[in-house]
Parts: sequence; C-alpha cells; structure tokens
Amino acid sequence: MLARLYRLLWHIFYLYVCIRNILKNVKLRLQALTLWSYDFCRSQVSIERRNYLFFQKHKTKLTKLPTHLNIIIGPENRDVNEKVLTRIFKYALQMNISYISFYDTRPIDAGHVNMRKIDTPKHIHSEELHKHHLKWTVLDPNAHVNGTTLNGKIVLNGSAKHKLSNGAINGKSNGVHKPQRMTGHTIEIFKITDYAGRNLLTEVCRDLFKIRHTQEIQELLKDRNSLMDRINIELSKRMHGLPDPELSLVFNEHTCSYGMMPWQTRFTEFHTLNSRQYFNESAFMNVLYRYSRCEQRWGK
Repeated sequence: MLARLYRLLWHIFYLYVCIRNILKNVKLRLQALTLWSYDFCRSQVSIERRNYLFFQKHKTKLTKLPTHLNIIIGPENRDVNEKVLTRIFKYALQMNISYISFYDTRPIDAGHVNMRKIDTPKHIHSEELHKHHLKWTVLDPNAHVNGTTLNGKIVLNGSAKHKLSNGAINGKSNGVHKPQRMTGHTIEIFKITDYAGRNLLTEVCRDLFKIRHTQEIQELLKDRNSLMDRINIELSKRMHGLPDPELSLVFNEHTCSYGMMPWQTRFTEFHTLNSRQYFNESAFMNVLYRYSRCEQRWGK
C-alpha cells in the first residue's frame, strides 16, 4: 500500500514538472515571437543605432569584460544559426571583446553552422586568416549611428565617411583616391572543431613526452607551474594564439562543454541559455552583468 502511494506521488510530481516545463517553453517562445516581430518592423539602421546607444550606456557599468568569449551550441539546438551568431559577433565587437569562438556540436546535415555563410556588416572589414579563423576590423568605432557626426566623422547609411580638412569625403580629392585607414576595434573569430578537444591536448603531451630526456623537459618536471605554462604555450601555438576563454555561453537545455578545449576552460564561467528564448542585446548584456558580478577567489 505504501509503495503504491509513493508511486502515485512520484507520477503527480513528474506530471507537475512536465506541465511547468511546457508552460515555461511556451512563455519563452511567445516572448521570442514578440521581440522578433518588434525587430522585424524596424529598419536595420534603426536597430544598429539602438544597439549602439544601448551598449554605450551599459559598458561603463561593468567591472570587467571577458577577453575571449566562447559559444557552445548543443546537438539538439535548432534555433542558433549563422544570423544569430553574426548578431552575437556584432554585440561582442561593440563591447570591445577581442576574441570569440564557437563550437557547434550538431552534424553537418542538422543545422551545423557554415563559416562562409556568416554575414559581414557593411562597416566592418572581414579578413580570412585561416579556414576556421576570421578577423573583423571596424572601419570606424562610431559607424553604428546613422545620420550623426561623431569624433569628426560623418556617418551616413551605417557606413563611416571620413571628413578631411579640404572637404573631401572617403579620401577622394581632385581625382586622387587615398585608401581608407581601418581604425577602431578588432575581433578575431574562431570556429572550434573536435580536434581542439582531447585530441589536441593529447598531441601536445605526446610531443613533450618524446623529448622527455632533454634538459629543458627535466627542468619543467621539477616545477608544476612551469610545466603548465609550457603546455599553455604549446596549445596557444596550435590554436593560432587564441587565449583561454573567460566566459562561455551554452545554448542547450543542460550545461555541458561536450569535450571542447578541456584544458583551456578549467577557469571558464559557463552560462546556460535556453534556446527557445530570443537572444538580443538585452540577453547578451544580462550575461555580461552576471559575469561582471561573479568573483573568482582562486581557492583563497
């Protein structure tokens, strides 16, 4: 009799959790539809202007910012695509984040992000450094505000036009064209593959093991911190100078790194985001505020 009662209570509790999750997901989807409809009715220039003013307002309130922001896309996610990633890249660029990486765990035929389909905004110069490595440079740090003049530059239609002393625009004067100088912030974008997981760490350790009899390695074995620094250097070389991520956004139902860079993420803060919510500038800033408030005491 008691066992049947426990079983009944378990089924009631399970039903309650299922209904609660369904209602939560419906609420998030309705919110996402409302926010998407709001952005859909506005022009791209208007959205860029709003985002620029929004980030400028909140940037000074943060106590710290990550140098390297990482993104993990879960295998069951169907909402994060090239457009969403492009939006996040632009947010990170406006917040002066220097490095951003993303790890897509989905198969090629199930929404896997194609690096070549990532859109580059008009005011950004894109340079392909490697097959999975892009570099974005802002032509003008204030190119997001349309129809205004900031820092001596005229901004029209979302693109910066430099105002020269002789009245020329875009470096054109008397038929002579001067190449436009790229100024402002630069962000490097990396696509993380499965190779950057345990395989890369194993390769580094294997290479160090092959030269274990040298005096250099014998000295490293006497000091654990020196050995860790050497591993960090070797991993950084193979990752084209990508530093360890301080913050990681996980688009998944549950927090999981899926084996992505196990050595480099030992001090990373992971924030899980429900894929059913609309990820806009407010959601991005909310994550940065949470990261800014979190203090790592390093065991002290």
